[in-house]
Amino acid sequence: MPDLINVVCGHTPHELRYYGDFLDHDERYRRTGEFLTVCRGLWSGAFPYSFIGEYYKIENARIHTPFFGRRGRRPEVFVGGNSAEAADLAIRHGSCLWRFPAAPFDLEGQIGPVLHLGVEVGFLTSIIARPHATKRWLPQLH
Repeated sequence: MPDLINVVCGHTPHELRYYGDFLDHDERYRRTGEFLTVCRGLWSGAFPYSFIGEYYKIENARIHTPFFGRRGRRPEVFVGGNSAEAADLAIRHGSCLWRFPAAPFDLEGQIGPVLHLGVEVGFLTSIIARPHATKRWLPQLH
């Protein structure tokens, strides 16, 4: 089984409120960055681990079953999002930025810095598939 985590900081504010999350977009990315900082600290194996941030306060934490994967002591982290905040989070904590595709001239500025710093970029796409075209699929011509 692969050792990777897909991190998504939220979808729409309307949906997030269902779950009691009322933070705005940028604040959700800051909170997620802090969470991943805590995760990396715990994955490092340096115990006891303590952290004080804006969203989390951790005192003398320990993990009794350490993480070991194919890549060592931490999993690959895929960060989802199309914003500059998502790209920054991927640069700081990720292995890959997962985002929607865009026109090539738009993508260069959006993903160039991410790629330049050694973080991969993957595109989320949808494929609509159906059986090959037959008469029943073709419009009726009169």
